[in-house]
Amino acid sequence: IVLAFVACLFTGFRSSANTSLTLEQVPAYRGTMMSAHTASWYIGTALGAWLGGLMLLWYDYSALGIALGGTGIAASLLFQLLVRDPTVE
Repeated sequence: IVLAFVACLFTGFRSSANTSLTLEQVPAYRGTMMSAHTASWYIGTALGAWLGGLMLLWYDYSALGIALGGTGIAASLLFQLLVRDPTVE
């Protein structure tokens, strides 16, 4: 129970930081950014569960781990290339 509480606590930290970073990317379009952020969050959750389930049906946990690791690396690279710090000119 304690570990579940800690996990939820850090999820809350990540969620608020993620939302703040998203909204600061284009301050003039905060509403549009929040809409796109929320929509992509829910679509990504649904697609991730569906694709993860298919990977487990067709392959095993090793393949799922490799796919998730590759996806994480690709997302990190995209983040570094596309996201700009709004405080740096």
